[in-house]
Amino acid sequence: MIQSWIVRKSLAVYASPLVLRASGLASKSPLILGMGKRSFYRTLEMQPDAALDYLQTMLTITSSSEDSAEGIAAFVEKRSPHWRGR
Repeated sequence: MIQSWIVRKSLAVYASPLVLRASGLASKSPLILGMGKRSFYRTLEMQPDAALDYLQTMLTITSSSEDSAEGIAAFVEKRSPHWRGR
Protein backbone atom coordinates (compact mmCIF):
# COMPACT_ATOMS: atom_id res chain seq x y z
CA MET A 1 0.00 0.00 0.00
CA ILE A 2 2.67 2.51 1.02
CA GLN A 3 4.89 1.39 -1.82
CA SER A 4 2.22 2.09 -4.44
CA TRP A 5 1.60 5.53 -2.90
CA ILE A 6 5.32 6.33 -3.19
CA VAL A 7 5.35 5.25 -6.83
CA ARG A 8 2.27 7.38 -7.62
CA LYS A 9 3.74 10.36 -5.78
CA SER A 10 7.07 9.98 -7.61
CA LEU A 11 5.32 9.81 -10.97
CA ALA A 12 3.31 12.93 -10.17
CA VAL A 13 6.44 14.84 -9.18
CA TYR A 14 8.25 13.98 -12.41
CA ALA A 15 5.32 13.88 -14.83
CA SER A 16 3.80 17.22 -13.86
CA PRO A 17 6.67 19.38 -15.20
CA LEU A 18 6.83 17.26 -18.35
CA VAL A 19 3.12 17.75 -19.00
CA LEU A 20 3.47 21.49 -18.46
CA ARG A 21 6.46 21.62 -20.82
CA ALA A 22 4.66 19.57 -23.49
CA SER A 23 1.52 21.69 -23.30
CA GLY A 24 3.66 24.82 -23.57
CA LEU A 25 5.36 23.51 -26.70
CA ALA A 26 2.04 22.39 -28.15
CA SER A 27 0.80 25.97 -28.00
CA LYS A 28 3.65 27.24 -30.21
CA SER A 29 3.68 27.49 -34.00
CA PRO A 30 4.54 24.08 -35.49
CA LEU A 31 6.11 25.85 -38.48
CA ILE A 32 8.48 27.95 -36.37
CA LEU A 33 9.31 25.07 -33.99
CA GLY A 34 10.12 22.80 -36.93
CA MET A 35 12.30 25.38 -38.63
CA GLY A 36 14.11 26.06 -35.37
CA LYS A 37 14.72 22.39 -34.69
CA ARG A 38 16.06 21.75 -38.19
CA SER A 39 18.24 24.85 -37.99
CA PHE A 40 19.67 23.81 -34.63
CA TYR A 41 20.68 20.37 -35.83
CA ARG A 42 22.05 21.69 -39.11
CA THR A 43 24.36 24.14 -37.33
CA LEU A 44 25.93 21.38 -35.24
CA GLU A 45 27.96 20.37 -38.30
CA MET A 46 29.00 23.92 -39.25
CA GLN A 47 31.89 26.13 -38.31
CA PRO A 48 30.81 28.92 -35.91
CA ASP A 49 30.91 31.74 -38.49
CA ALA A 50 28.96 29.71 -41.04
CA ALA A 51 26.44 28.73 -38.37
CA LEU A 52 25.86 32.37 -37.41
CA ASP A 53 25.34 33.35 -41.04
CA TYR A 54 22.90 30.50 -41.53
CA LEU A 55 20.98 31.28 -38.33
CA GLN A 56 20.73 34.96 -39.27
CA THR A 57 19.16 33.95 -42.59
CA MET A 58 16.77 31.56 -40.86
CA LEU A 59 15.79 34.24 -38.34
CA THR A 60 14.91 36.55 -41.23
CA ILE A 61 12.83 33.81 -42.86
CA THR A 62 10.96 32.86 -39.70
CA SER A 63 10.40 36.51 -38.75
CA SER A 64 8.73 37.16 -42.10
CA SER A 65 6.29 34.24 -41.76
CA GLU A 66 2.56 34.70 -41.21
CA ASP A 67 2.84 32.65 -38.02
CA SER A 68 5.40 35.09 -36.62
CA ALA A 69 3.11 38.04 -37.33
CA GLU A 70 0.19 36.15 -35.79
CA GLY A 71 2.21 35.39 -32.65
CA ILE A 72 3.11 39.05 -32.18
CA ALA A 73 -0.46 40.20 -32.84
CA ALA A 74 -1.86 37.62 -30.40
CA PHE A 75 0.59 38.73 -27.72
CA VAL A 76 -0.26 42.41 -28.17
CA GLU A 77 -4.00 41.69 -28.23
CA LYS A 78 -3.70 39.30 -25.24
CA ARG A 79 -5.34 36.39 -27.02
CA SER A 80 -4.37 32.89 -28.13
CA PRO A 81 -2.69 32.69 -31.54
CA HIS A 82 -4.30 30.93 -34.51
CA TRP A 83 -1.42 29.26 -36.38
CA ARG A 84 -1.70 28.82 -40.12
CA GLY A 85 1.61 27.10 -40.87
CA ARG A 86 2.71 29.84 -43.25
